[in-house]
Amino acid sequence: MNGATDLGDGVGSIAVGHRADLHALDAPSATHLAYRPGTPLTYAVWKDGRRS
Repeated sequence: MNGATDLGDGVGSIAVGHRADLHALDAPSATHLAYRPGTPLTYAVWKDGRRS
């Protein structure tokens, strides 16, 4: 278990019907955040399960 799944109520996993705050990157890995400062790498953002 981890902290998010311990909260229950659909928290801690990505699945239909679960709440979600996600930030998807347009990069091969999160490491690119450190090596490409100032470069916009955001692909998509979801807040409360809705894409914004």
